[in-house]
Amino acid sequence: MAFGLGEVYEREGDLDQAAGWYRRAAESGSADAALRLGALLGRMADAGPEGESAEELLAEATRWLSGALDATGPDAIELITDMLNRQLRQAARRGLEPAPAG
Repeated sequence: MAFGLGEVYEREGDLDQAAGWYRRAAESGSADAALRLGALLGRMADAGPEGESAEELLAEATRWLSGALDATGPDAIELITDMLNRQLRQAARRGLEPAPAG
């Protein structure tokens, strides 16, 4: 049921609510929810999160993707690869930020 609610909220564009419901389903052992949550958190990080840093969202996404029961399937491998690419882009952006004056 939680996974279904996550899908509804995701379709409606309420990504925070969707992530919450996917997280509940993933915590209950749903591999599909873990994969969907990881992908959603990655999208949220790309969109410029409010409140949470992109790095925190990417770290959580990576934990869910790598811990999914079916992390060796083609879809999971693609999601994990996308997540690694997102993390590399975030690291590159941090490297381009000016150092604080001091």
